[in-house]
Amino acid sequence: MVFGWGKKKAPPPVETVTRIRLEEAPGTAEEVQAKRSQNVVTEASNILHGTNDMIRELTRIRQEMERDDLDMDDVDKRMQPLVIRGKKMLVDALRKNAIEIEPIRAPDDMARVAGELEHRLKRLGNILGKQTRVIHIFAERYALRLKQILEEVEANRKSILGLSGRHQADAGVANAVANGVANVRSLEETVRENAQKHDAAEAETRRLDVQMAKLASEMEMFRESDGYMRLLELRRGLEGHEDARSRLSMEIAARFTSISRPLGRYERISADKEQTALLLRVQRNPYDVMNRREIGAVTELLGNVRRAVVGGSISVKDVDKATEAITRTVESMEGYVDRVEGAEADIQKTRKMIADAEPVRLHEMEREMASLRESKETALRRAAETMAAVNLAVRSIPAEVAEVQRALLRLTGTKYNITYEGPGPQ
Repeated sequence: MVFGWGKKKAPPPVETVTRIRLEEAPGTAEEVQAKRSQNVVTEASNILHGTNDMIRELTRIRQEMERDDLDMDDVDKRMQPLVIRGKKMLVDALRKNAIEIEPIRAPDDMARVAGELEHRLKRLGNILGKQTRVIHIFAERYALRLKQILEEVEANRKSILGLSGRHQADAGVANAVANGVANVRSLEETVRENAQKHDAAEAETRRLDVQMAKLASEMEMFRESDGYMRLLELRRGLEGHEDARSRLSMEIAARFTSISRPLGRYERISADKEQTALLLRVQRNPYDVMNRREIGAVTELLGNVRRAVVGGSISVKDVDKATEAITRTVESMEGYVDRVEGAEADIQKTRKMIADAEPVRLHEMEREMASLRESKETALRRAAETMAAVNLAVRSIPAEVAEVQRALLRLTGTKYNITYEGPGPQ
């Protein structure tokens, strides 16, 4: 080929894009769908008109068969009843089913017509199937015509059914456009509602911050007061008294540990239940029995233990050493009782002074502060949840708009660019 003489390629077709606003999409879809629906109804109506012509032809065939004796004189007498019965069944079936169908005026009529034709064809097919041998032998000229007409009616039925399906598909796409726009509006409402809730939650958080700051200032002033300082001093004093009690308890326990062997062995030989119970308490914590009410019983118990040691009922390595330890323990108990009473009195006195000086107002403010913190956490959580809902809705809107565009393209064959002005990312 000589350069310059070749046929130039045609430029690619320019794709046209129609711009519409989102709110115009349902109307556009409805308008297109209405036109397509009318075209479908017209096409189906024309097909039905031709089908009714065929039904009228079936009526003429029936009338011919009614007049036709099928050359019964030439039919074997044994076959005549079968031929007569077959002819009657076919004529009756044509009379009942070869009836013109009401015209198609609306889309819903197409499904009705397809259903009616299906039922009639099925009934006629059943009769023809049962009588096919008789008809083909004695009425072949009718059989061929019937077969051809019924095949054409079946083809028309399928065409009408296909048109009905096309209409339903178009209606579904049009509904998808309307639903898509409705979804966008619903998402917009979700954005508005949750944005309002988010703003309210943030305002609530700021209000709570102001309250908490004011309350914290009041609490700080209270903690700097003389009364609160006195309370702290009393609490430190109580800690000191409790430490002294712990040291005294350890001292008493150490004293009784020195006689733990004879005490333990006396438990096995004692028959006195009350003394055995007291002995167990002494072994567990001797501090608890160092009081005026029980010192006499403890002294008596230790005296019994000493006598058991001396008498040999309790075996120890060194009797003198064991009895001496018991004697020293008994002699020290009076002093222990005085010291225990003093320690408990100091603790009780200090606790009462603390209770009298207890800062009721401070406790109220602490409870109020805890409540404010909890309310703030709730407000912050609500603000986060509503903002997440806003962002999710905003991110979902473009997908809905794109789906509306795709639905319009499927319905109309035209590419639409939908302009949408809605809430942006938060």
